[in-house]
Amino acid sequence: RFLTNALAGTHPTHVFVNAGLWPADKVPWGPFCSVPATLNAYWCTTTFVAVRKHPLPGEESPPALAACGWKVFDRYRITKQYVMSHGKNVKKNPSILYHDNIHFRAPVYKELNIQLLSLVGFTRRGNPD
Repeated sequence: RFLTNALAGTHPTHVFVNAGLWPADKVPWGPFCSVPATLNAYWCTTTFVAVRKHPLPGEESPPALAACGWKVFDRYRITKQYVMSHGKNVKKNPSILYHDNIHFRAPVYKELNIQLLSLVGFTRRGNPD
């Protein structure tokens, strides 16, 4: 109901749902399928955490959303590749990239936001393509 109520009376072109707020293993997916077909709906996975050995449920995209036409902004995969590109230095000293072993430092989130804006059709200067 949250999505339907939150979108009532508005006419957004895009909606982004953060997996950090909606754990994939605890969400009833039916209401997510009730968003208007004209809406570009994105599920944003959580980011990679270098100190964990296995992904948490929010770090993967729920298959039920793809069946409803949702797109995925895979922050987990993007940030995992970024961390891996820094090699063993991150395992030895996570503060290189992480603020608190879970959350990245601001420059990483800035780059994720730029990628997300590019995904929906905006350039680095904020102009539509």
